This record gives sequence, C-alpha cells and structure tokens, in this order.
Amino acid sequence: MIVLKNRSWTVGCAMLLVVIMVSTAGGDSWVQNPANGHYYLPVTFAPGQNALSWTNSRAEAQTLIAPGGLSVDLVTIISQAEANWLSTTFADLDHYWFGGYQNPHYAYELEDPAANWHWVTGEPWAYTNWDPAWPEPNNMGDEWCLAGWTTDGKWNDWKNDPLAETGEAPAVGYIAESTAIPLPTALPGGVALAFGCLLARRR
Repeated sequence: MIVLKNRSWTVGCAMLLVVIMVSTAGGDSWVQNPANGHYYLPVTFAPGQNALSWTNSRAEAQTLIAPGGLSVDLVTIISQAEANWLSTTFADLDHYWFGGYQNPHYAYELEDPAANWHWVTGEPWAYTNWDPAWPEPNNMGDEWCLAGWTTDGKWNDWKNDPLAETGEAPAVGYIAESTAIPLPTALPGGVALAFGCLLARRR
C-alpha cells in the first residue's frame, strides 16, 4: 500500500498483480517475430510417424492455437527480412512445408513453374526465395506445393507427397505461423498489472 498525502487528500493505492493465462500449443516452442508480431512454430514429424503431405500438414497446422488464442496456418514468407529472421531463428528449414501453392485444379496454373503462386492467407505473392542451384522452381511433374530446400530456407516446388521424388528424403515437418497480430493488451510473459486506488478526503 502506498499512501500519498497533501493538504486535503489522502490517496491510498494498492497494486494488484494479475496473471493472465495464455493458450499455447507446443509449450514454449512458439517464437514471436518482433518485426511483425506473429508467432512461429516448427513442427517436426516424430520418429516413426508417417510424414504428412502438404495438404495434411496444412490441415494439422490449422488445428493449432498460437499464444493469445490466435489462429494458425502454414508459414507465409513475404519479405527478405522475414526469410532472414526464420533462417536465423530456426537452425534448419530444409524439407519443411511452407504455405505457398499453385492451384492444381486449374491446369494453366501449372504450365509455368514460376507463375500463379499463392499464399494460404491470400497475401500478395510479391517476394520469392527460390533455390538457384537446381534451379527452382522446375515443376518436374505435378509440383505445386512450396517447401524449404536448403538449411537456410531457399524454396523448392514439390509434389503434394511427403516422399516427393524417388530416392529423395521425405518431408520432415512444417512451419506454422499465427495468422493475426496479437492484441496489444498482453504484456511479455502474459502478465498484466491492475492498479486499485482508494481516495479518502482528509478531515
């Protein structure tokens, strides 16, 4: 209790610490990007678990809940700054599904490997990070899903199949991202402070 006095008022202020529980998936594995406020989670398929296709990985990602109760989808990488942050924050992005795709229901979208790509969130497809070594994208047969192809997250177009190509290593997981910016009312660690003050007129 803090008591402040002046000539006509006595002010008593009590500080109450309120802990706000934040709903999370994956414990403390979610990492927030300070540049955009979004949360990211690398989900690695467990040893012995069948690797998931792109569509099944997306369906699973959408069942997750990010801190603050935010909805989740596969990651969308819309700038070099975001790509740099991901590769710095997570040690290995190779063979992880990302949230880019061409629509396989429209044959014309697959005619040009580099054209007609979309993000699952509907954000503009303005930035790309294709692996130039192969080069990518090359659509070697019904490759309309986006995945990491190098440890630092260069992109590859891939079939909707976790095994991709014969002899190729299977998909190892996917990167999930919250799809909304957290409300600014939450403080770091999920702690908020509430203050109660009592004013009493001096007699």
